[in-house]
Amino acid sequence: MTKELAVKQEEATFMVLSAAAAPALAALKSNMEGETLSPQDLDRVKVPAGGSTTWCIPTLEGDENTPEIVGVIALIQNTRAYWPGEYSGAGDPPSCVSDDGFTGIGDPGGNCKNCPFDQFGSDNKGKGKACREQKRVFVVRPTSLLPVMVSLPVMSLKGAKGYLMRLGSQGLQYQEVVSRITLAKDKNTDGIVYSRAVFALVGKLDPAQSEAMKAYVKDMGPLLKRPVIADDFHG
Repeated sequence: MTKELAVKQEEATFMVLSAAAAPALAALKSNMEGETLSPQDLDRVKVPAGGSTTWCIPTLEGDENTPEIVGVIALIQNTRAYWPGEYSGAGDPPSCVSDDGFTGIGDPGGNCKNCPFDQFGSDNKGKGKACREQKRVFVVRPTSLLPVMVSLPVMSLKGAKGYLMRLGSQGLQYQEVVSRITLAKDKNTDGIVYSRAVFALVGKLDPAQSEAMKAYVKDMGPLLKRPVIADDFHG
């Protein structure tokens, strides 16, 4: 492993990969008192508005404001949602949703790639897509048994895709590395300032850690891929 890819010891020590995982899981089950853990219960983190470069992450001590999220990407889910007319952000359920980014359920439903609302110029402004795309990135941080769900809006999708492609070109799966997600301030063609997520590689997990993380994901996968709800697209 090169010096550039060496993971710092404190960043490589993940609760889910350590001896602390078993007692932490037992504590979680005890606290739930038989109640089933739902995908809706996972902490959610959103790209902030207005060009902010600080994440707000829920923690045991309260919200943590931090310039970066560091952890292992356990799973990625591509989603879509369509509201006819102007999206108000009021929590109204979408007319059509997709939990995989390929097949829509509802009105109009069907193959997303062939849908007229997936075409540029189909939104009310005649520029973007009427169907809103979102990528959910489930990140396991070093100090937590459960991942946080980072919701990436459309302006952050290109950067995320580029990072994943660069990992793949080096023969790396995202579950085999520690990633860092920061925020950059940008401006669209209308002059509106916004924030976008920026991904970078911290380092590789060793082979044993990598296999343990994949086993964790196999167990957690059904929980992580949660249904699309209107609140995911607020902001």
